[in-house]
This record gives sequence, structure tokens and C-alpha cells, in this order.
Amino acid sequence: MSMRHLLLPAMVALVATATVSGPVHAAGPDQVQGKGSHRDEAGRVHSVDVNATDSTPGVGTDANGKLTLFVGQGFFSTDVTFKADPFCVNAQGNLGAVLGTVTEGHPDFLGQTLLVRVIDNGKGKDADAFSFGFLNGTPEQAVAAGYCRPFPSDPPVPGDFDVRDRS
Repeated sequence: MSMRHLLLPAMVALVATATVSGPVHAAGPDQVQGKGSHRDEAGRVHSVDVNATDSTPGVGTDANGKLTLFVGQGFFSTDVTFKADPFCVNAQGNLGAVLGTVTEGHPDFLGQTLLVRVIDNGKGKDADAFSFGFLNGTPEQAVAAGYCRPFPSDPPVPGDFDVRDRS
């Protein structure tokens, strides 16, 4: 089994938590923003930094913003920072999903879709959470397959996210 096949399930399982920068807001385009980091059971640090907006949440590929993922040494021979151009953002209540095309990072992942899902639990409440993974296929295929639907992540780890649902 290749490193890529072993890596993807492990990366999808990673999660993160936080205190929140603000309450869930209404009106305007859907937006997911914030930062989080996580030290996994092997001691590797992984973090996400996102600020993405979409005026047609969950249905199109017209989002914009930034999406960055840092993966600590261990999955790869060195630390790797992935940058992706967001193409879909979807917020439903306090849950958010962001999909982006990888433009920088490990060569095996260039052109793939980076998926980040977050939970915004509100200021002073339970910790926020995030999870991430990589997908093959076009942006249109990822959206059609439902990957831009937000759903609860695994147990939380440190971070700070704000999810804005326009509905």
C-alpha cells in the first residue's frame, strides 16, 4: 500500500478545537474564518488557517478567500504547508465546510481538493473543532458528491473559528 493511501485516512481523522471569536451571524454570503491547531497522538502539530466566503453556498464553485493547512513532520519527511484556492463554502448554523484546490504543498497533492470542516460553538462555550482531508476529482465533482455539506467534526482541539450562515 502506498504512502498516499496510508496518509489520507489518517489525515481525514485529525481534528481541532477552540474558543470562538464571535457568535454566528446572519445576512450576507456564507463565511468560514479562523485558525486552529492540533498535536496528534504522535506529537505532530497540524494547523489550519481559513478565511473564505461564498455568495452561492454549497452549490457553486465561486467562493474566494484563503485556505492554508500545515502538516507536521511525520506524514512527510519534512513539515509541509498546503495552500488552496477556496471554491466552495457552506455554513449551516454553527457548522461550516470549505473546499479548495491545492496550489502549493507536497507535489503529490497539487490539484487535489483540500476539505476543511469546522464547528463554531460560540464565545465562552465548548471548544470549536476542525477536521481536514484530501479528495481527488474536479471542484464540480466534489460539490456534486456533497463534500461541501458541513457536518459535525470529531472531538475538538485548540482553534478559533467563526461560521456565518447567510440563511
